[in-house]
Amino acid sequence: MRFFVFLALLLALAPAVQAQAPAQGQVRAQGKELKDAQPEPEAMTPVNPDKPYDFRAELRAILMELSLYAHKRDKNFQVLLRDGAAILEKDYWEYILEEIVNPMIDDDKRVPMHGLMRPLARAIDGVVEDNLSCADAPPKEQTIRLKTLSEFRKLGKRLLTIDFCMGQAADLALTNARKLGAIPYVAVDMTELNMIPSGRPPGENPRPILSLDDARNFLAVLDTKRFGPKSKAVLALVETNQDLLILDVAQGVAQEPLTKQEVYQLKFKKIGSPRKVIARLPLTYANAGAPYWQPTWKEGSPAWLIAVDPGNPDRFTVDYRHKDWKDILGRYLKWIMDLGFDGVMFDDTGGWRYFETVYPLN
Repeated sequence: MRFFVFLALLLALAPAVQAQAPAQGQVRAQGKELKDAQPEPEAMTPVNPDKPYDFRAELRAILMELSLYAHKRDKNFQVLLRDGAAILEKDYWEYILEEIVNPMIDDDKRVPMHGLMRPLARAIDGVVEDNLSCADAPPKEQTIRLKTLSEFRKLGKRLLTIDFCMGQAADLALTNARKLGAIPYVAVDMTELNMIPSGRPPGENPRPILSLDDARNFLAVLDTKRFGPKSKAVLALVETNQDLLILDVAQGVAQEPLTKQEVYQLKFKKIGSPRKVIARLPLTYANAGAPYWQPTWKEGSPAWLIAVDPGNPDRFTVDYRHKDWKDILGRYLKWIMDLGFDGVMFDDTGGWRYFETVYPLN
């Protein structure tokens, strides 16, 4: 609960940026560190293999508190969730967990299997889903996913889709996304979001984009190291006409944080009309080189850096329940808002899968 008190303190103190000696886990911006009032130390809830733990419920609680802070500070700030359908749906694992914890549970008083977790759905503004068209998902899994997204859309929320396609499949992905009422981005001939596609964006238009509802297209570039220095990355992004940009705060080969002035520059299309700019914030994974990263950190130190990603030695699964990590997330979100971004996309949200594998229900 002290995490929630911390977010309330952030709201009362925002915005405040101080330059001082580095402290472990501080968010750094232009050589400065963002620091706010800290809560009392609190112990992390231990995982007992003999007592199942609802890792998804904990993640939802964190997401809702971060969203509450953002919306209280700025009601127009947009909160998006990547890989959102998976955490918005109550699947078989959680359904069985409830019966293990409470064998006498009343089915009429709980969310049904594959039902929408409405408190989280109401707390956020939209989801970003990958490969709704250009992936070979099992038919049953895809049906459940589309049902979850349909129920989410009925609440007046926005859906953005990212599809990695080759050739003619790209046209089909655009068509399918529009049938769903989604804002599409098709990364043609790409496997990562680290390029700006050539040519004009689908649905290109000169209109001012005052909200997500106005957007017809978007561009997601989450890694600009291949662009060279930050100045070149910013210039390349400024020279685009998409209605919405989703990008990382850290830019260029040196992963330098954007300044408030650079964020403002990015808020205009090449043709001059305003658009929205969304910052990416990884939620359940830590990345070496991120603004909060400390050079002495490694797997197991701090204790909440649980495991190295087998496919990326610079990416770590975190125990997102830990107070220190929650503090970092809170400061990072505050910093994003201080820089003038129009919203946040919570990315890397699938860490709960790691814990459910390590601590199975049986």
